[in-house]
Amino acid sequence: MEPRSPGAAEPLVRPSRRAGGGQTPAAPGVAEAQFVVADEGGASLGYDDAEITPDGRYGVLRENTAQTTARVYDLKTGAKLAQVQAVVPSWSNVCEDAVAVTNTRGCVIGCSLLILDLTNLATAPLLAEHPVGHQPRDLEITPDGTMVVVRGGLTDPGYGLTGGMYIFDLATGNQLAYAPGEAPEYPSSRHSFDVDSVVVDDDHAVCTSVIYSGSDAFTRVTIWDLHPAGGGAPQVVFETGSAGIPDQLGGPHDLAMTPDGSHVAVRSELAVGCYALNHGASSRAFYKRLAGDPGPFGDCALDSIEVTNDRIATISRQSNPAYNTGAQVDIFDLSGDRKFDRISGDPHDLTIDETGTRLVVRTHKRLFLYDLVFWPLGPEVTPLHTVYPVWSTHTSWGAGMDSVEMHGTRVVSLFRVHGNTEVYVHEVGADIFEEVSHHTMDDMPVDLAITPDGSFCAVSGLHSIDVIDLNTGAVTLEHEPVTIGSYPWCDGVVVDDDHALAFGVHWLSIVDLFSASTNYCSSSPNSVGAGGHIHATGSPSIAANDLGLWATGVPTGEFGMFFYGAGTDSTPYGNGWMCVGGPLFRFPPAAVGAWGVAGQPVDYATLPAAGAITAGSTWRFQYHYRDPAGGGSQFNLTEGLEILFGI
Repeated sequence: MEPRSPGAAEPLVRPSRRAGGGQTPAAPGVAEAQFVVADEGGASLGYDDAEITPDGRYGVLRENTAQTTARVYDLKTGAKLAQVQAVVPSWSNVCEDAVAVTNTRGCVIGCSLLILDLTNLATAPLLAEHPVGHQPRDLEITPDGTMVVVRGGLTDPGYGLTGGMYIFDLATGNQLAYAPGEAPEYPSSRHSFDVDSVVVDDDHAVCTSVIYSGSDAFTRVTIWDLHPAGGGAPQVVFETGSAGIPDQLGGPHDLAMTPDGSHVAVRSELAVGCYALNHGASSRAFYKRLAGDPGPFGDCALDSIEVTNDRIATISRQSNPAYNTGAQVDIFDLSGDRKFDRISGDPHDLTIDETGTRLVVRTHKRLFLYDLVFWPLGPEVTPLHTVYPVWSTHTSWGAGMDSVEMHGTRVVSLFRVHGNTEVYVHEVGADIFEEVSHHTMDDMPVDLAITPDGSFCAVSGLHSIDVIDLNTGAVTLEHEPVTIGSYPWCDGVVVDDDHALAFGVHWLSIVDLFSASTNYCSSSPNSVGAGGHIHATGSPSIAANDLGLWATGVPTGEFGMFFYGAGTDSTPYGNGWMCVGGPLFRFPPAAVGAWGVAGQPVDYATLPAAGAITAGSTWRFQYHYRDPAGGGSQFNLTEGLEILFGI
């Protein structure tokens, strides 16, 4: 049966809240705000790193104070649940990553390591504190949540601090193992600032340290066996600089572990090393300079290496005037065979898709797309496609901590143009960059992060956060908690599927990405793919009146309509399923635009009396669309969407 519409209102057009904010291919009037749970300021140098627990319950932040401060927030309410300050009197200072979490533990490094007990926040949140050197650089928790590995800082006798690599037990907070090795000094004329220095899985940890020889810097690679065959504490089982294995040329810069845990690729400024992980038999698989000996970085790259189970991709700054280019891409297989490409612009960031088949490189001039599966016969590799969205006016930290991320076939990239950020969403499903959306953020770029389910991308600036719906390319949040800001040390935004936690100097914002909506029932294949999908943006707040309904994956150029009801159903209808139970109320027809997207704003004031949506009520929504090419009944439906509404 057709949904009926007594007194249905026409769509309400809501203009953008940011004048001159660029272009967004949103349906007219779709809501432009997610729900901001909480805003809060910070002291001293403010917040500079955070993580969300895997269960989405807590956000743990580092506040950069004279004695490192850890904060824990409830992401559903925005309430601050705990604040713990270190005893060691040394500034938190420079760091690559400062926070790591499990559902029961939070680890924060600054002047020391703070291990928080997230199960005991009300009475005793601090489980242990350990000095780990001046300016400790990086940390990682093993996937099984049993250990934290810390790339400690510099030895500083004035504070009684010892640099090195530390491993701690997360159940007790006790130290399990230590090995010497200094973190790179910062700032330094001998090397760029390193961007990662420890990776782990349940069996191994790999850390990098710096070795100085006059004006030159070298990278020492240390491999730990976390569970030695004979039992006992974790042990160092391999280290460069000994047994005739030289340290890597150039200071430490980045490293990455293959998804299967079999190898680690280490990028020093001037070389790449690949290391096979096999407990006590761990070894170096290969060690090579980059093609044509590019380098050094000059701090331009904020990430420099990514891996799959059989490929290593790395970017370099090409300073050889003979090549007249700015960057270089080198791609290795695990045997050390190499292909390369010289490209324009300073290198800044790179990302590999979840399938391990596509590489995207972002220089300050262009985006480049590479095929990681095809292995050409010659020494050079050619990009599948390149685009020139806009020329970034800055490199290094001035262009953001991260500037490109990919999920599925959607790529989000940031380009700084003076005081603004140009945010681009591209589709690469056909192995070319096709622009989905573009908007201007009135702020300098800091960071971006895509939710694990690929629905949203959060972009942080010095003093604001924007959220983009990746299903449609529409901007769904433009929030500015402060008017001024500066760059944090580590990150600027972290996300899970339900929340974004954005932060900077003197501010943090917790954003609900619409956890109040739930999909149910099912959709059926249509003429353009696996089936249509319905989702919501805005919030479930009646007072905010900012709900937007979206349908994606439906035939472009056709018509359909959104409808709703209080009940559920699951009966065949057309080529799909009726998921909403009557009585049913429909909105005006909503055409399907570019990328197979239809949108509909919901204005509660214009709804019929019998279909009034009020606080405390639950309603179900669905989209009914024409699909002549689908045969059969020539129409289909998305799955259902259930929303519990609030005040």
